[in-house]
Amino acid sequence: MYRGRIGDKKTGILSMSHVDNEILMWSHYADRHKGFCIGFSQFGLRDDFSTVIHPADYDVQYDKPKPFSSLLKSYKISNLTPFEFLDADVYKILIEYKHENWSYEKELRFLYPKIGAVKFTPINLKTVTYGIRTPAYHKKTLNNLILSKTNFKQVKQYQMKRLPGELGIKPNEIKDEDLEMDGDGKD
Repeated sequence: MYRGRIGDKKTGILSMSHVDNEILMWSHYADRHKGFCIGFSQFGLRDDFSTVIHPADYDVQYDKPKPFSSLLKSYKISNLTPFEFLDADVYKILIEYKHENWSYEKELRFLYPKIGAVKFTPINLKTVTYGIRTPAYHKKTLNNLILSKTNFKQVKQYQMKRLPGELGIKPNEIKDEDLEMDGDGKD
């Protein structure tokens, strides 16, 4: 989550993705496949974040190198301009765009009017997906948490698996009683 200010407001940016099987994202954001991914109901999160600064969630737009350089010039903004002096419209554009090389992320962002942990309604939690190398004790801890909370009964659990003969991964649904505890997280 980004922590900063938009104008005089403390602002967090909650970044999520529409995909859970992108091998590069598991490498970058999940400690080389040792982490886990949590999946939410996108529409439920809209209700949870009814106080978001931006009126709705939005998909990141991907563009060629320096997609907003002309915009910055028109606002006479340099890379030394402090963020607190930027116009809200400029923030929106800076936050909505990323270089096209990141398009595989299929990112979704929420602007949130505070910094720190984001609360959500438990019913909006839909999945927990374990990386190929998630340590067994992490799986067991999360599985026990899911089983112990009555408001998490809707959560499905998945284990990422390599696709045979391909450079890819896919989630396989697992039941809590046969949750694989074989990932040790070792290199």
